[in-house]
Amino acid sequence: RGHSDRLAGGNVAAPTATPPRTREVFAQMFRRPAFRHMLAGLALASMALFAGGAFTAPFFMRVHELPLTTTALYVAIISTTASTAGMSLGGFGIDFIARRGRRWYALLPFWGIAISVPLYLAGYGLGNPVVAVTLITIAGVFLFFHSVPTLVAFQNMVAPQQRTTAAFVYFFVSTMVGVGFGPPLLGLLSDLFATASGVTDAAAASAIGVRSALLASIGLYAWAALHYGLAARAIAAEDRP
Repeated sequence: RGHSDRLAGGNVAAPTATPPRTREVFAQMFRRPAFRHMLAGLALASMALFAGGAFTAPFFMRVHELPLTTTALYVAIISTTASTAGMSLGGFGIDFIARRGRRWYALLPFWGIAISVPLYLAGYGLGNPVVAVTLITIAGVFLFFHSVPTLVAFQNMVAPQQRTTAAFVYFFVSTMVGVGFGPPLLGLLSDLFATASGVTDAAAASAIGVRSALLASIGLYAWAALHYGLAARAIAAEDRP
């Protein structure tokens, strides 16, 4: 593996005897604007993704007043369908569409995340729980379009013996940053919105807080889509003769 891989400049990258130092791989990756924008997009999308996942059950229980059994079914539908379908379609899709140019490794995540934004806004904002679970599930499918193309793009940006480090960067950001900052941030926003609502009933205030926080978190998706769009432009500039 690696003897026939072509890098950005069109050169064939044969594996070297000694792997480069980790900091050298980091420096090489961070020098590229495309990588920096895709990394920022991944971090922002992961924060909103894990935040929404952590508060999906409270959303249906507090806002729509559903029992635990129904909520569990809805959460199962959303989580399994969105991740399985989204990652599968994103993975097979990028294999097909990337033939039109490397910029699609960023453009496919851009369009997926951008399409998910209005769907999430409607899903969290509308009052019917069946409509909500439907829209949130569809939004999640489009959202997960970013996952596989981003991982592949990171590994394609480096030489064969640097790919493990590139994969580490992807999983570190998507898990440590996404899980570490997303749910706590959304919980803080939920408390702030609940307090700012001025509603004296604790249950009603909590419902307002959760819904408002989830709606606010969609801004992270819009911000992530912007970075993926900028990454596509940077990749196009790299490929320009």
